[in-house]
Amino acid sequence: MKKLVIAVLLLTPLSVYGAQTGVTTTAEPVVPEDSKGTIVHSLPEVIEKTGEVYSVEMERGISWVLIDSLKTHRVMPGSQSFCVYFDYSEEALKDTLLPDQLTALAGQALAKAPDWLRLDLKDNFRRMDSAHQDIYADLILNCPDKRYYDEVCFQVAHLSPQTLVYGGFDPDLIVENVYWIYEIDVDLEYVTVVDYGDPDLGGNYYSTTSYKVLDELGDTVEQEVPRDIYYWWVVSPKASDELPRMDASVYNYFWREYLYTQADSGYPLLDTALTYAHVLWDGLRRDLPAGRSFADSCTAVDIVGNWTTYTVPFGASGNRPHQPNVIAHEHNGNCGELQDLLCAAARTALIPTVCTHDINEDHVWNAFWWDGDWRPYQCDLGFGPTHINNPRIAYDRDHGGGKDCSAIWNWRMDGYQWSDVERYSKSCSLSVIVQDKNGEPVDAALVKLFSEMWPNSESALWPCFNGATNQYGVFTTTLGDHQNYYVSIESPLGYTSPEKIIDSTEAVPGEHIYWIRNLEGEVPHTQAHPDTLPGNPEQNYLVELNYSVVNEIVYGIDCYNDHFNNQWAYQLYPGKIDFFMVDEANFDQFSNDLDFDSYVIHRRLNNAVTWLTLPTNEDYFCIFSNSEEIGLAQSVYVNVYLYRNSDIGVAEREVKSRTGAARISVWPNPFNKASTISISGHEFGVKKSPIRIFDAAGRLVRKLALGDMRSSELRATVRWDGKDDAGRPLPDGVYFCNFSSGKRNLSAKVVKIE
Repeated sequence: MKKLVIAVLLLTPLSVYGAQTGVTTTAEPVVPEDSKGTIVHSLPEVIEKTGEVYSVEMERGISWVLIDSLKTHRVMPGSQSFCVYFDYSEEALKDTLLPDQLTALAGQALAKAPDWLRLDLKDNFRRMDSAHQDIYADLILNCPDKRYYDEVCFQVAHLSPQTLVYGGFDPDLIVENVYWIYEIDVDLEYVTVVDYGDPDLGGNYYSTTSYKVLDELGDTVEQEVPRDIYYWWVVSPKASDELPRMDASVYNYFWREYLYTQADSGYPLLDTALTYAHVLWDGLRRDLPAGRSFADSCTAVDIVGNWTTYTVPFGASGNRPHQPNVIAHEHNGNCGELQDLLCAAARTALIPTVCTHDINEDHVWNAFWWDGDWRPYQCDLGFGPTHINNPRIAYDRDHGGGKDCSAIWNWRMDGYQWSDVERYSKSCSLSVIVQDKNGEPVDAALVKLFSEMWPNSESALWPCFNGATNQYGVFTTTLGDHQNYYVSIESPLGYTSPEKIIDSTEAVPGEHIYWIRNLEGEVPHTQAHPDTLPGNPEQNYLVELNYSVVNEIVYGIDCYNDHFNNQWAYQLYPGKIDFFMVDEANFDQFSNDLDFDSYVIHRRLNNAVTWLTLPTNEDYFCIFSNSEEIGLAQSVYVNVYLYRNSDIGVAEREVKSRTGAARISVWPNPFNKASTISISGHEFGVKKSPIRIFDAAGRLVRKLALGDMRSSELRATVRWDGKDDAGRPLPDGVYFCNFSSGKRNLSAKVVKIE
């Protein structure tokens, strides 16, 4: 066994570090306004259209021959629609309105991914530009070891798009991270990476970790953690606010390799320390003193905490880094640095670990996962003790401390933040209900929570964490008791400044507070009316289909992140869409946001089976609509079947010819201040549809009216200044210009840069 040598350290008194904050995050304090919302006693009743179904009555006693079918899946962003149409001229089914935003290479990578991960990977791919899609698709397809496929796919699917496309992020880090997981696994006695299935055969293959632990009788037993715990909290290369790096700024190592294999003279090597660990944990609450020895009786969580304390024995001074390698090399830090290092070291040791934050009370720490729950985990600063499974580390009054903790939350690698305050403090609950000016629910509104910064309770506000509203316009969370709370809201329908919504006297343990805030805008509505049959319907074709909305996806951004805000994605169940079946004239009405008639109308359904015998010989359109959602995306699986009446032949069909190619162009692209969007082609000469501009997440950010068509050039143009409909400058990034008219759809990618 390797021998571990610990140098004797000269420690500085804790009082020297009193001027430094505990946390390393920074924020721009804000000043609150008076509340313009309303406190109510319960969630308001939501009048849904769910289940509203209309279908025209038709005779089906005809012999039919199947002539075409179409099966597809779309992630349908808010404010958008997808359409499958019957092209009468070709007797074929086609799709339009929502182009598949994946490159061919990304499609190949998607096919290589585990089945359970494909939706998330597809959604993240579509939020990247095509160049980065191909970079990460190539990373997957050329994975050096088939054992790595699932871990590589997971990171590409769940690191935020902002991280993946950032110039300072090295895509090769993703494979390097997985390589060291499997290398380290060979060395560790208490844990084994277990692979299920075979990537070469596809399907639901996955990996997880199995651990040796002590049961209540002191016997060693083995137990696996759930699949998702392994990926989110062991594989994840991002602990909290840092950008994952392995460049010169972090000594050209990714932290999983550096922390395991490197140590400054006189400091312990994690590789050697972990040779003493034979079990993960003994299941007991521990408060272990600093300076203890590494021994065969130590558990893995004890050893990692002890190693962290020896590695960072001094309180914070200097630059307050976020990078685990730099923290380990500089050997000083308060709770912020200790949190980052302990999380990275524990994940290096293949222990599922999360970063927990109480920014407003100037403290952060960790938790490790075991047996269905998160266990508090902390190393005290200044060569202090290691605390295992002790909720007192938040220092809340409910556990004998001196604080009333406000917002305690955990941080996922894509930026998703969620409350965990009830583990450390008595708590109350808050539901923020966002409505438009007419009282209708606003989905996907970003809800930002604020409170004062401890110990100066009268100072300006600091962010707590962010959330987003669901399809009912509601975001619910828990908060600590006896604190003031403030909320701001951001949505395409309106922005609000932080408003005080809860006074400390109202934040009573067990209380549930409901706060309604109306925005100035209106939720869009699709005005569909029941259509009726013509006098003598043709009945030469039948379209039959089924669809299923497996889930919907809400997006939001985090706070306190380095360099940029991460956009996270969170799946909600079930998803719901609207569905219509219309002829070409009514499809034109729908495309131009006008009232239209429909032979079939479904409102907010999760799944359905329906059919229509086409009453006239022309093009027909099956519209799967998410146009009444502001930002929620819907994951929709569609199967459509086209039948011909067996009594007619191809020769009996009359087909009208169509001419006139059409195209969309954007110049300059990329652009800085403004860009011109042009539409050209015969079939667009009489159309007046607007140009719609969507961000990379699929949110409609701008609607532009085209100028008059130049008859000599058959071209119309419009200038976009890089702003949204409210006149606010949009951030740099990838956007999509979309133009729909009739069954034709044109789309172009445009990049806004500084």
